[in-house]
Amino acid sequence: MIRYSKPGVVELLPALPKAWSAEGSVTGMGVRGGFTVGVSWRDGKATTVTVRSVGGTETELRAGTFRKKISLKPGASVKINVS
Repeated sequence: MIRYSKPGVVELLPALPKAWSAEGSVTGMGVRGGFTVGVSWRDGKATTVTVRSVGGTETELRAGTFRKKISLKPGASVKINVS
């Protein structure tokens, strides 16, 4: 599983398949709460994440031990270095 979401929380790479863990990326994943997310990873850990609001305003991004609350206006986006 590349992402898990519920209103107010987006968790990235909670169960990444071992065969995909070396390196990869995906863009445009819809998540609950009115956002889309793109993530790049290396060695099974997220390295960069882009969050775009399609109508949502607040969510919490989680990737392993990384936690960050995000507030965006509809249509805005943010790129985050997770390392």
